[in-house]
Amino acid sequence: MANLKGSTFEKQIKDALIRIDARGTKRTGDARFDGLAHSNAVLEKRKQILEDFTRFLNGEGFIEKLNSAMTPEIIAKFLQERTAMMALVTIENYIANFSALIKALRLKNITINENADYEFFQREKDKLGRPDSNVFQTGRYMDEDAVQGILDQLPHRSHVVAIIQYKLCFRASEALLIANNPNKYLLALTLSGVKGKGGQFYPEKTVDQDIANLIRSAVPISRSTYYRDQRKALCGKNRPHDLRLTHICDLYDSLRDAGEPHEQSMLKASKASNHHRPSTTGGYQARR
Repeated sequence: MANLKGSTFEKQIKDALIRIDARGTKRTGDARFDGLAHSNAVLEKRKQILEDFTRFLNGEGFIEKLNSAMTPEIIAKFLQERTAMMALVTIENYIANFSALIKALRLKNITINENADYEFFQREKDKLGRPDSNVFQTGRYMDEDAVQGILDQLPHRSHVVAIIQYKLCFRASEALLIANNPNKYLLALTLSGVKGKGGQFYPEKTVDQDIANLIRSAVPISRSTYYRDQRKALCGKNRPHDLRLTHICDLYDSLRDAGEPHEQSMLKASKASNHHRPSTTGGYQARR
């Protein structure tokens, strides 16, 4: 592991951008989660964060290498100041981009404090996120009859994907991945090895025989075909992601009905959706 090259922050930023520049490399497979800049837009975002961070460090009188300032204490102070006037969505995107930048620099052998990890940035999202009445669109929860009405209208190719979303709490992109590669992810009645957003693997899920048989009956389907089928079935009232939202809300309700405390129910529902923060369940509940 090494430090960024250069005697000034400007030179160190240039070195960082050269290292993480992956334009021209397709963002597929594991490269989807490497944090590198595979487009001009992403590279520009990383550059903006580095410039914001160095302005903060200059104001603090910091004179060491830029990467040595990437500690939880300094980053937390920077984020608190930088996001003070941002909307909730902007805060989450900014922190996610900073987290991806750190991941990319580590991938390129730059030394960064090990405690500035994924979990740290998730905690910062919790701490800095603020309610914003313009963020959430409510009324997205679907009762059992509404869900069944949608499922009944979908052709088999999309019905399978929708069931995976609704019954197993996957995003549309992940459900499509499973439906297009059932033998890769489903062994007997165990679904495993599914990589979600941010490169985090879902916990293993045990499915019943009916769902296992349905997944094995899946036929290849593209994202555009699935969304086209869904638009016809939903009639503009909801969107595919609401199947996942409905699962999370139902899971939380069932845990509470079984006597689980509120916080524990929030955490379990979040983990089922491959998140680590109880507040994520709260975000889904707010859209209910």
